[in-house]
Amino acid sequence: MDIVIVNWNSGEFLNNCLTSIEKSNLKDLLINIIVVDNESGDDSLNRITSTVKYRLIKNNENIGFAKACNVGLLQSRSKYILFLNPDTEVRENTFQKAITTMENNNKISVLGVKHIDENGNIAPSCSRFPKLRYYFYDMIGLSKLYPQIFHHATLMLDMDYSKSAFVNEVMGAFFFCRKSVLDRVGGFDERFFVYYEELDLSYRIIKNGGKIFYDADNEIYHKGNGTSDQVKAKRLFYSLRSRIKYSFKNDNKVNTIILFLLTMFFEPFSRLLYLILKGRFSEIKDLVNGYSFLYQYYILRINNNGIFITE
Repeated sequence: MDIVIVNWNSGEFLNNCLTSIEKSNLKDLLINIIVVDNESGDDSLNRITSTVKYRLIKNNENIGFAKACNVGLLQSRSKYILFLNPDTEVRENTFQKAITTMENNNKISVLGVKHIDENGNIAPSCSRFPKLRYYFYDMIGLSKLYPQIFHHATLMLDMDYSKSAFVNEVMGAFFFCRKSVLDRVGGFDERFFVYYEELDLSYRIIKNGGKIFYDADNEIYHKGNGTSDQVKAKRLFYSLRSRIKYSFKNDNKVNTIILFLLTMFFEPFSRLLYLILKGRFSEIKDLVNGYSFLYQYYILRINNNGIFITE
């Protein structure tokens, strides 16, 4: 199997991830590790003390998560490929269990595992394909108050993560795939700089007859937002932009236009009200900056004829 780790300013997390791989049970496994670095400005590469062998590919700019994953994918020659976030740590038998599950069920195209957070709790790690009404539930806070009734747009907060299940998507922090499936449907869509890229890929995989499986009997540690916490305004911008791009690509035009209008002209105020009511005033600056990036981006998408360019 090949393991692709995309690194961008991950600090000590990258070394912790590599060390966990080194300490895991690799008996009878042929593993190739490919670290794709998106021009990190920190010392994350210099912090590596793990002796596990890996190949380093250094990009001369931050090309985004999806494109960096594809750089690693192009180097893959194994039967299986795992896209692994640097802010994760695998357990002793994570790889053995994942391969055994895939070998025993050839209908599974992609496998995800249980995510344990820094508090020792099971973190939601599966998603459903979004619908317009689910986005609206998020915008007005219903998905936070009553997740069992009003679904989150993507993240399955209502799922029982103690039980294995076939799902629409497993989180890209541990995205274990059959290489043959990716060869057939293509890799990640590079128009998604970050966020929604694995959801879009999962949509294409299922559309082509594949199945995605969440294995509750296998687990990793996942800090979550290990690097994106450093750039919260940019994180908001990329998340909202990718949401709109996903809808333009995979939903009908009416729903997409409504989502675009809600995202641009309703949601910023609902988010602002939420922060004020919660007393989280320090986050307002990131909210304003994130939406400023979004407005600037789409203003520049209007061409000389006044036609809106979606790509």
